[in-house]
Amino acid sequence: MNSITHELNGVLVKQRVTDGYINATALAKAYEAATGTRKDVRNWLLTERAKAYIEYLSAKTEIHVLELVQVKKGGNVSGTWIHPKLAIPFATWLSIEFEFQVSEWVEEWLATGAIKAEHLQVRLSGKSTRRQLTDAIKSYIDRHPELSENSRHWLFVNISQRVSLMVFGRKTNKLAEDLNISKERLRDALTGNNGDTGW
Repeated sequence: MNSITHELNGVLVKQRVTDGYINATALAKAYEAATGTRKDVRNWLLTERAKAYIEYLSAKTEIHVLELVQVKKGGNVSGTWIHPKLAIPFATWLSIEFEFQVSEWVEEWLATGAIKAEHLQVRLSGKSTRRQLTDAIKSYIDRHPELSENSRHWLFVNISQRVSLMVFGRKTNKLAEDLNISKERLRDALTGNNGDTGW
């Protein structure tokens, strides 16, 4: 798991790079280290305000309530992980200082980590599908030898754009812009582990 590690009152608080989720269990431990007072994330989750916020966030993001709060057991990822938009109200429940600190983390992640995370998600989600679809395009073109070289190129480029739209939700030029890379480097940026772009 790729994560950002924040140090707070001698406690390491992890935040996942891919989705910004923060380990609320570690955050509560950092609060206890600072104040000597124990506040448990489970107690906050039982408050009416937290329940209402989770329902509202679920409706707005279309993320199921059970996915907004994730309990992980074992290893270095154990604890209760909460959506970044939940981390701020949880931190508010802890203290003003924690609210400020967590809002800084979330803003920083949105400014930097979210872009890297989107790039990673694009690569992972499109790797296998992209190869299958581009192979189908090549196969179609190969079955039509009567097509001129210009027609073959036009077909491949235009169908590839539609594939990109289906797989990534945007055309290749928009995808390159969103990832802040040149269109020429897009294939390299989306290359799978085996070095095969599938384009």
